[in-house]
Amino acid sequence: ASPMIGEKTFIKGTIKAKENLQILGRVEGTVESTGDVVVGETGFVEASITGDSVMVSGHVQGTVRSTTLFALHKSGTLSGEVRLCDR
Repeated sequence: ASPMIGEKTFIKGTIKAKENLQILGRVEGTVESTGDVVVGETGFVEASITGDSVMVSGHVQGTVRSTTLFALHKSGTLSGEVRLCDR
């Protein structure tokens, strides 16, 4: 199972993961992962996000950088920009 930031969790700062990460709570700052980053329907992220693939079903405000895939699901919102780039 992927590490998860739960619905009732708030993190302010930098998160660096060397695996997939699921965000269901609130994050402010920077999220960097060498794996996939999933922002679930209850997730609220005010941060720059970098991941192999980034999938958004919640709310993201900031810049998203992905090396393979970016997906904005029906329930998701993005206020910012998306960059598909090499690592």
